[in-house]
Amino acid sequence: MTFIDQGNRNTGNNNNAGAGVFALLGLGVLVAMPLVPLFAVAPGLCILFGAYALLCLFLFFAAADADKNTGWIRFCLIVSVGAALTIPSLCFSAHTGFFTRIGAVVTGGYFLALALGLWKTFETAFKVFAALVGLVLLTVLVILPPPEAAGDWQHESAKWSVQITVLDGDNRPIAAALTQCTTVMVWETGAAFQVQAGGT
Repeated sequence: MTFIDQGNRNTGNNNNAGAGVFALLGLGVLVAMPLVPLFAVAPGLCILFGAYALLCLFLFFAAADADKNTGWIRFCLIVSVGAALTIPSLCFSAHTGFFTRIGAVVTGGYFLALALGLWKTFETAFKVFAALVGLVLLTVLVILPPPEAAGDWQHESAKWSVQITVLDGDNRPIAAALTQCTTVMVWETGAAFQVQAGGT
């Protein structure tokens, strides 16, 4: 009896490859969503976070070559990227003033992943690149002051007041003058703020 090959082949590998592509696309969308609003106020920081997320994705798979602590290395990378993706909402939208603190988590997670064994898996050239990445993160997120758009509205430097001097016809100040002042505040972008009413 002769059996004829109908050309059927196991396509499991192809299905897995397709699933991996869709997973990466979904991850890319997930990463891009919090970064899109950031591009309008801090495009350089937006590009930095996007590039860093892609780098950590590569390092996540590279952690498999580590002799040990693979799970902890990946955990540190996830925490680092996750913290970076909270900066647009917590710092630029809510103005919590946590930019430097969150930046320390981002930088610390990256360096801890390297120290746990990821560094040993790199070639010399990539070690130089990884060191430069760490230096950039440390400088931008921790050492330098936060961007003005990520300022803390509760900080003393963010508070302001209006001082009025009433003058008479001879340009001499009038003591204890009763005045009424109206201020108009306009922001180019949305900002979270609180108004503390006071009277004299």
